[in-house]
Amino acid sequence: MRESPFMVLLPYVVSCLISAGMGIYAWRHRRVVGAVSFTWFGTMQALTTLGFVLELVSPTLDAKIFWDNVQFGTLFAVSLAFWSFAQQFAERPLMRPRLTWGVLWGLAGFMMLLIFTDPLHGWTRTMTMLQPGEPFDLLTYEFTPLFYATIIYDYVLLVSGLLMLFRRWRSPEYLYREQAQVILLGMLIPIAGSVLTFLGITIWGQRDLTPFTFALGNIIIGYGLFRYHIFDLTPVARSAAVESMQDAVLVLDLDGRLMDLNPAAQKLLAVPVTAAIGLPIHQLFWDWSADGSGAENGAPQILNVEGENGRFRYEISIQTLRSMLGQVSGQVVMLHDVTAREKARAEREALITELEAKNTELERFTYMVSHDLKSPLLTMRGFLGFLTQDIERQRWENVSHDVTRIREAVANMEMLLEDLLQLSRAGHLVKQPEEIPFAEVVRSVLAAVAGRIALSGAQVHVAPDLPIVLGERRRLVQVLQNLVENGLKYMGNQSQPVIEIGWQQQAGEALFFVRDNGAGIDPANHEKVFDLFERLDQTIEGTGIGLATVKRIVEVHHGRIWVESEGAGQGSVFYFTLPCA
Repeated sequence: MRESPFMVLLPYVVSCLISAGMGIYAWRHRRVVGAVSFTWFGTMQALTTLGFVLELVSPTLDAKIFWDNVQFGTLFAVSLAFWSFAQQFAERPLMRPRLTWGVLWGLAGFMMLLIFTDPLHGWTRTMTMLQPGEPFDLLTYEFTPLFYATIIYDYVLLVSGLLMLFRRWRSPEYLYREQAQVILLGMLIPIAGSVLTFLGITIWGQRDLTPFTFALGNIIIGYGLFRYHIFDLTPVARSAAVESMQDAVLVLDLDGRLMDLNPAAQKLLAVPVTAAIGLPIHQLFWDWSADGSGAENGAPQILNVEGENGRFRYEISIQTLRSMLGQVSGQVVMLHDVTAREKARAEREALITELEAKNTELERFTYMVSHDLKSPLLTMRGFLGFLTQDIERQRWENVSHDVTRIREAVANMEMLLEDLLQLSRAGHLVKQPEEIPFAEVVRSVLAAVAGRIALSGAQVHVAPDLPIVLGERRRLVQVLQNLVENGLKYMGNQSQPVIEIGWQQQAGEALFFVRDNGAGIDPANHEKVFDLFERLDQTIEGTGIGLATVKRIVEVHHGRIWVESEGAGQGSVFYFTLPCA
């Protein structure tokens, strides 16, 4: 049965296209180390296969010999290109690169010259003839010892490249051994095909199996191009990613994709390492700077990373990555954990701010205390003088009035000193926090202010099922009592005063409130009411220390306090939070 020329040539054409496609793909990634050599490797493979096709279809002996010579010439180039690629991929620097390449290309050129001039001397082929066949006549000949020498040269290059890849594959710390494994397998198949050819073993009646095996090998390497990101992720920086380093080390390619990382960096990833390799770095870290140029130019950048135990902060250091051959291949990024340092700095700044605020408060406190204590002292001094005069002049009807005014001044001073003492104690807890049913706190407060509630005629509503909180019982009673007394004190002209004590559940804490329907507070004074010695209504008895003390007690319990009111006559609501038990 006569074979169709198209069906005979089709596998070779497909092989040629696959080889050319590999070369084009590598050229598109020519910035990556080794890609240019692989471009020549694929291109020369395509030309070798094309030479074989043209040899088949050529009708004369001279034409077939010419295209056979082209095949051997391009095969030398294939071997040299593969050796160059393996040397770059495996990072094997040459001691004397110019001399080495000069010798390799010189030998290849000399052998190609011998092959193309064989009709003049017959040193490479003997018994050259055409063997009739279907659908094409085949070129046959015998090899000379010199020709075998050229074949040995070719195989020395191939085996040397395979050994370099094998060593790279066996490297214990190398993350991308799959890449080397795929390339090794892809190259072993065409080498096996060429060995079979030179041993005279034929399949399907074809003399040269190399083009077929080129196609099979390139299909495997093509799989590696997409599966293991060959030429996207060239493994050139593993020596920099020291396994024992505490700092995270990331290796990025020229397009900012993750190439490699050390164990410390693996702990930062939210996805498995196998899924992370090849992804753009900004997809792995939400806070990643687009190019890291600030860090590379010496200005530190901070990267925020969400972990299982909270957010961590890392200082980014970026260096240009060069292969052992001196070519730029990406970046090495080091992430130094500065969480503790940043936390300490934030705490220091907060402490400085707090100290500045306390100094300001202390200055105001000193001024106000001296002013408020001086007032009752001046009152006592004045009425002591009046008392002396009244006794000397025997104006007994005035003595009782003088003594009463002195007693009132002493009582005011005593109240001020007691409030100051409570304020000084409010900044810390005397006892360890304990679990306290807040209902017990409410009962204690209502019992303490029962007389004032009765005199005011106020109704007090308490929410049921009050929670259990953590804190110091006496201090919490002090907070609630102060707020309830303020609500009763500032009822204004309200004829039906009402006090409501309630709460709401929040995440990890309870939000309490004390609501009244009294005089209300202007929104402009909502922050001001918690200031020390601040009295919005001078006609009502007080020292202006109570709410400042309440604020300190709530804050030392790790809570917050604020007031809400729509203004005069609209009542007020004081909110404060406490940790739940």
